[in-house]
Amino acid sequence: MNDVEKVFANSALHDYKMEKMEIDYPKGTVVLQLLNLKNIIKKITISRFIDIEFTNKEKWGKGTYVVSSDAFYIDNILNIELQFNSGDFCKIKCYEDKII
Repeated sequence: MNDVEKVFANSALHDYKMEKMEIDYPKGTVVLQLLNLKNIIKKITISRFIDIEFTNKEKWGKGTYVVSSDAFYIDNILNIELQFNSGDFCKIKCYEDKII
């Protein structure tokens, strides 16, 4: 299991709360700020993003907690997926497989 899988795969972020998401377009980075159940902040920097999709429809009601998370490769592109307890999701595709 590589570092990316340790961070995202198999719902590793289950019950983390999405506090903030910052996108730096010129640098090509996305920073996710998540809070665990012990109120410890986890900042994850994703480099060299090529596509981001984030919904805010709240089809299951209000919520900001991660229900499931995963990371996988398609054609050498890293796909990161988070689903929230609101029914919304965040999908990030990037070239970088080093997550800080």
